[in-house]
Amino acid sequence: SSRVRSGLGRSGPGRSGQGRADPGRADPGRAGPGRARRRGPALFALGTGVPRRPPPRGTGRLCATGAFFARPVTAGQRLIAVGEENLSLSERSLILVKPDGVRRGLVGDVITRLERKGMRIVALELRNLERSTAEVHYAEHVGKPFYLSLVDFITSGPLVAMVIEGPRAIESFRSMAGATDPIRAAPGTIRGDHALGVKENIVHGSDSPDAAEREIKIFFPDLV
Repeated sequence: SSRVRSGLGRSGPGRSGQGRADPGRADPGRAGPGRARRRGPALFALGTGVPRRPPPRGTGRLCATGAFFARPVTAGQRLIAVGEENLSLSERSLILVKPDGVRRGLVGDVITRLERKGMRIVALELRNLERSTAEVHYAEHVGKPFYLSLVDFITSGPLVAMVIEGPRAIESFRSMAGATDPIRAAPGTIRGDHALGVKENIVHGSDSPDAAEREIKIFFPDLV
């Protein structure tokens, strides 16, 4: 950006003469000599801290979280953040805030914990899960006594699905979530603070890189 000249300085004792710019008394709202004036808002990809040029009108949306999304979004559409950096030794994991977490208004708490930890949210969607999708998601539990109740619960109301990215993201989130049995989960973890039952335990997180890849394909096939 080009420099902007300050207004004419005042004449008088200890001040610059008329017709000369006074570096210490620049007009309000204008940059003084040697300072570049900011032009327009900086848009940031979620979690990257990298400024981005504003897109042409109608081609993007800056969401309340500060994420810049590459196309206009409306309720029910997926939000996929624009990001360019390569995080060293980073990996991705699928996170679900289950229907009990959405119903109790805990989505914000989960996202806050993720962002404070330094995780980057790559994609996020609020959706009602179809039973067929739930059956694929829980395919490893087919034939177990709790399989049907798992499918019934996960399809009982809206959930939030998201993909996070960061160093050791899988291990980090599972530590943050706490033990599957909330009674045994440590205080300060998501389940330790908010849950009492094994079935309604607020969140799901991929337990291995292979599981993360499989689950992300189920919920966000366009990311793979």
